[in-house]
Amino acid sequence: MRWPQPLITSLVCGLTLAGAAAPAAAGTYKLLYSFQGGAGGADPTGALLEVNGTLYGTTSMGGYPNVGTLFSLDLANGAETDIHVFPGGPDGATPVGSLVAIGEKLYGVTRSGGLSNACTVEGGCGTAFSLNIKTGAVKVLYHFQDGADGAYPLAGLINVGGTLYGTTLVGGSTSQCSGCGTVFALNPATRAETVLYAFQGGNDGSMPAAALIDVDGVLYGTTSGGGGSTACYNDCGTVFSLNPKTGTEKILYRFQGGNDGAEPVAALLNVNGTLYGTTLAGGTAGKGTVFAWNLATGTETVIQSLSEQKGASPYAGLVRMGPELYGTTQDGHCHVVYCGVLYSVKIKSDAEKVALAFRSTNSGSPDGGLIDVGGTLYGTTYDGGACSYGCGTIYSFTP
Repeated sequence: MRWPQPLITSLVCGLTLAGAAAPAAAGTYKLLYSFQGGAGGADPTGALLEVNGTLYGTTSMGGYPNVGTLFSLDLANGAETDIHVFPGGPDGATPVGSLVAIGEKLYGVTRSGGLSNACTVEGGCGTAFSLNIKTGAVKVLYHFQDGADGAYPLAGLINVGGTLYGTTLVGGSTSQCSGCGTVFALNPATRAETVLYAFQGGNDGSMPAAALIDVDGVLYGTTSGGGGSTACYNDCGTVFSLNPKTGTEKILYRFQGGNDGAEPVAALLNVNGTLYGTTLAGGTAGKGTVFAWNLATGTETVIQSLSEQKGASPYAGLVRMGPELYGTTQDGHCHVVYCGVLYSVKIKSDAEKVALAFRSTNSGSPDGGLIDVGGTLYGTTYDGGACSYGCGTIYSFTP
């Protein structure tokens, strides 16, 4: 997931690369689709969603006026369809994060667009929307205002019992912090948005950029900033829990910016009471980590420190296949920036291996997360592909 430069000054945009993409370990890689840009989509960011043999996703650019699309890919015949082109303005712009399905509808967010004039840099504070799979109709459910309700949702929504939960990067003004981000609930039927928690900044955390997960009725997530450590530009981030019924928030861990990691921006993964996640920075090489948080003992363990050689700067979270966790990194494994890898880490071992190295105009910079469909991983790259400017790809990898 690429963050808007005006919001996160420390992150930069990608490049189109030269070289050859090839698996670095046993496995089968397939390039399924290259985005074309122009009237079609470009630069996919979030993880894909599989519904009845069809993959659904979003592109952050492309279409007209170049502010993103909704697309589908039929796994049976490989046909890609541009379902919806975002027009910008009140109808939303720059869809980000992953989609979630409830019945015949998919739900997601746009980073910008909407009705508010408060977010002039991004042309709006963002929206939440629905897509009817059968009719193709897209409806805006909520326009963020950059007040107490939050602004700039960067992560996808999750469904818990018919209620949608999400985060906003900023907004949610409190007496301690003028807009450090929120956790919100959205009723898809009534379109009512409720802020469950507004981050305070400092030790409390700030700027949640990742999607939430639900574990036994409690929401868990991360903040990319806050936590109190001065080792990072905006502090080093936190892991938190939130009871949606009471609004009680607890900081479970504050990253220190050293070997323990810094700046978590991806969703957590629950495996038998242990939460697994990634950090964008920190670790022994300063290129990010894969970490575990044990809910029973309250301890954080770094499973793997990432590096330029084995993959660096993971924007995406993890997916489990048997005894291994799979993830992607935006950078690493080449001598120029923004190549990226698909890697695996054994749950009960600190052994990491590069499964696939991205370093070509055919595919590069896999920012989005992976999904497992019948033992095959599906993902997207932000760069590369047939488009002359590197508009991104959809690929599969079978370990």
